[in-house]
Amino acid sequence: MPASPGPASHRLSTRQREVLQLVATGWSSVRIAAHLGLSTRTVENHRAHACRRLGLRGPNALLRWTWQHLDQPAAGPANREIE
Repeated sequence: MPASPGPASHRLSTRQREVLQLVATGWSSVRIAAHLGLSTRTVENHRAHACRRLGLRGPNALLRWTWQHLDQPAAGPANREIE
């Protein structure tokens, strides 16, 4: 069971948390961008800015932090098609 969002998660914007939750379910930046109506570069920027705000290095550290600190969607979007 993931830990409840703590003070560190409040350093992230709502959009950054949303992007990280989708990353944690296995979606690529391209798929997240299409789903949220953003460019792929914007999604990558959200990921990079989240790393900096949290003092993390690299995608693995960010993914591990996300699994530990952010609530994940119950069913996860990984099984749903992009509209």
